[in-house]
Amino acid sequence: MIALAVENGLEQLQSAFADAIFFDHAPIPATIRTGSGRAHASRFCVYRNNVIAGLIKAVAARYPVVRKLLWDDSFDQIAHLYVTAEPPRSPVLLAYGDSFPQFLRSIGQSTSAEYLADVAQLEAARTRAYHSADATPISRDAFSTLAPEHVPDLCLTLHPSMQLLKSRFPVVSIWEANLNDSNNALRHWQPECALIARPHLQVEVKRVTPGVYEFLSALAEGCTVGEAIGRGTANASDFDLVECFSALVSAEIVVDLEHSDISTARS
Repeated sequence: MIALAVENGLEQLQSAFADAIFFDHAPIPATIRTGSGRAHASRFCVYRNNVIAGLIKAVAARYPVVRKLLWDDSFDQIAHLYVTAEPPRSPVLLAYGDSFPQFLRSIGQSTSAEYLADVAQLEAARTRAYHSADATPISRDAFSTLAPEHVPDLCLTLHPSMQLLKSRFPVVSIWEANLNDSNNALRHWQPECALIARPHLQVEVKRVTPGVYEFLSALAEGCTVGEAIGRGTANASDFDLVECFSALVSAEIVVDLEHSDISTARS
C-alpha cells in the first residue's frame, strides 16, 4: 500500500510538472517551488523555454523543407503550437513529429496548407524509412527466371522501409527543388506520387506514376501480382505493366517472393 501511494504521488507530480512546462496557465508544482527557493519562477521559465526550444529543433530537423517553405519564424511559431498541443509520449525522440503533417492540416484549410502537409508527409516517410528494419533485396535477375504463367499468382514481400504517397500536388518536385539553395521554381504544377525506400544505406525518393502507385499499394497490402494488376488497371488510366515491373526492380524493394509451385527466390 505504501509503495502504491508513492507511485501515485510520483505520477501526479510528473503529470503536474509536464502540464507546467507545456501549458502557461498551469501552476508550477509545489515541490518545485519549495526546492527552487524564491527564484523558482524564473528558473522554471528557463527550463521550460529550453524544453520547448529543444522540441522545436527536433521537429525542424525532421521537416527541413517545410521549414524552408514556411520561413523560419512562421515555422517556429507553428512548431511551438504543435509541441504544446502534442508533447512527446516517449523519452526517445526518433519518432516524435510523426503527427506533424496531420497537425498542419488541422490548422489550415487553404491549398497552401494542404500542399505543405503533403510535403511534410513525404519528409515524415523519409524518416520512417531511415529508421526501418534492414532487409536484403532479392537479386534483380530473380524475375527473369520465372515462367510468365506463374507471375500473376506471385506474392511479393516488400522492403519494410517502403513508403508510398499520393498527392494532388507536385510533392516530389517541391521537395527536390527546395533541398538546396538553388532556384526552386517549378515548370509544371501537377499531381505526383512518391515511392520512398531505403533498400541499402540511403533513403531514396522516386517519382512514380499513378499506375505504379496503385500496383505497389496493392502488393503492400498482400495482393498477388495478378490482383495488383487488376487494381492498377481499374484505378489508373495510365497503367503500364512493364513500367510497374521496371519500377519494382529498379527500386530494389522486393525482399522475398512466393508461389505455391516455386521455391522462394533470394539473392
